[in-house]
Amino acid sequence: MPNNDQITKEDALFYLDMINSKYGPTYKPKRGQSKGYYPLLKEKDSKEYNRFIRVYVYFKHNLKEREQTILNLQYGINSNVLSLGEIGESIGVTSSRVSQLRNRAERRLASIIRDYVNGVK
Repeated sequence: MPNNDQITKEDALFYLDMINSKYGPTYKPKRGQSKGYYPLLKEKDSKEYNRFIRVYVYFKHNLKEREQTILNLQYGINSNVLSLGEIGESIGVTSSRVSQLRNRAERRLASIIRDYVNGVK
């Protein structure tokens, strides 16, 4: 598991790109397409996955507990990566609702990370 050491601006921008945030440097609107991080979730030993998770772990304290639970399960933190349906079953909601909650959590993180990148405290 990655540690909570300081992250770089480049790490933060990488996370924003992976979640397809409008604040990411290579943002292009993509409705209905899978998240950029999905391939990373299959390679949990890769440097890119560890970089992605390191940024998430650094900022996740800004999320509500439910949002953290969803992203932890989606990203495979301390468990296998679960599908939206599996996450929904575990917390008692539909996969569509899990998707909404995940997207909201990622938008919340993106806003916080944008401020971090821009030096806003």
